[in-house]
Amino acid sequence: MCWAAYSTTLGIAGSFHIPYSGYLFPPLLALLGLHLVSLVRRSAVVGWGASVVSLAGACTILAGHRWFPGIHWLLNIGILLVFGGSLWNSFAMKRKLSLPRIPVQTGFTGWAPEASSSSAKAL
Repeated sequence: MCWAAYSTTLGIAGSFHIPYSGYLFPPLLALLGLHLVSLVRRSAVVGWGASVVSLAGACTILAGHRWFPGIHWLLNIGILLVFGGSLWNSFAMKRKLSLPRIPVQTGFTGWAPEASSSSAKAL
């Protein structure tokens, strides 16, 4: 599990209570971006669901922090979404990316139609 993501989301959500939160916001935002990048890189293995859920949580946290600072339940929903996306990514099983094997017939040369005399005359 990504402990940096949890501390980041909890830090961003609660940073407006700190008197000098302007200094803490950029590093916490960078850590949240690093978390999202790590989820996107792993999405080829486990799928895009965890990345989308965490991205929705990050957008909810940032929107709640920027435009709705008094609405605490919005920040809590964002924290739960990032946490849920991280858990989904941590416990997801590997997808099978291989195609099923198709039996191949040996000695088969294929079928090629013979050129008809009417098509040869048209050229």
